[in-house]
Amino acid sequence: MSDAPLFDLPQAKQPPEITETLSADQKRTRRQRELLDVGYHPLTLVMSRPLRLHADAAPADDPKADGARCGGCRFRELRSYGVRSWPKCTIGGRESHGGGTDVRKWWPACVDFQPKADAQ
Repeated sequence: MSDAPLFDLPQAKQPPEITETLSADQKRTRRQRELLDVGYHPLTLVMSRPLRLHADAAPADDPKADGARCGGCRFRELRSYGVRSWPKCTIGGRESHGGGTDVRKWWPACVDFQPKADAQ
């Protein structure tokens, strides 16, 4: 008697390999979060030097905690381009027409933080 099968069985299909596909915005958000985790401001990605967080900055892992945030900084302004507006840091060299320089209100403040006049 032979050990050979009586007929050929179809090969089991291997499940497709799951790959993570992120948009450019999602990748940038991930890099910004990684910077916050190590004590750097997210705008470091577009600058030629690292931008440290302010000594009184709010914790990066809690967007509702007390502390200095970009939303309370006098340098964060809404810039209009066409019919829309984007939040930008107006300190030289930190502003572009791209999403990489949009400044989130909840971000912990950088070392250049100055409170808005109406927040004092």
